[in-house]
Amino acid sequence: MSPDFSRREVEDAFAHWWQVGNAGERWTDWTHLYVPDVEYHDYFWGPLHGHAEVDVWINAVMKGVPEIYGVYE
Repeated sequence: MSPDFSRREVEDAFAHWWQVGNAGERWTDWTHLYVPDVEYHDYFWGPLHGHAEVDVWINAVMKGVPEIYGVYE
């Protein structure tokens, strides 16, 4: 069985995801990179359902720590 997406396509999508959120801190835009009915699990906050819950969570968490950055290589 062949994959639905090429490695390059997956790597490009991940780089975009990283740039929007982790590097650009555009968290609402980042939230909308997920499907509308996303099921997201945070190990501290627990399960989150849909854009609205993920948006509230990520903005609350990351607003308090804007100095946190990661390096993507």
